[in-house]
Amino acid sequence: QSVEFRDSLPNSRLILKTNAFNNCKKLRHFEFPETDDGLKLSYHVFEGSGLEDITIPSCVETLPSWSFKNCKSLKTAVINGDIEVEERTFEGCDALQEITFNGHPSLNTDALTGCSAENINIDISQGINFRGLDGCYGLMKLNGEDMLNEDGSLKAEKEDFIKNNFRECENVDFINKYIDY
Repeated sequence: QSVEFRDSLPNSRLILKTNAFNNCKKLRHFEFPETDDGLKLSYHVFEGSGLEDITIPSCVETLPSWSFKNCKSLKTAVINGDIEVEERTFEGCDALQEITFNGHPSLNTDALTGCSAENINIDISQGINFRGLDGCYGLMKLNGEDMLNEDGSLKAEKEDFIKNNFRECENVDFINKYIDY
């Protein structure tokens, strides 16, 4: 049910291979080790697992495509560091409610396609590739702020922000009816 590394791994590079924990339905928690030389994740590493939450340490440089695909129990993800997030990382994570980026991520186009997260906490002050949010079909809040009024209309103070940054995005819940494609 749980994987944790008791000691740090100084001067070591840990590689979690493709499908390492694929379909491990009983895996609920995974605690990454701290390592000086980085931690490499491969495609589909946790696909279909029973993870409920995940915290990615700053020693991980890339979240590969489909890392958490179909993790149906995953509710929260915290991603630390300046990390590259490849396409469809959280595809099919239907229970996912919130993703928090601590750092300045590089979101590939379609990074969050197929993701159900309602809220994404991300520093947008340095600019991000909003196309990375393409297909994040449950998204209703950025940094905890609702984009819509209670009646479903777009908040006036968010209108320019949304039109300027989400013009090329599709299938993002709060903007679908407000952007002219």
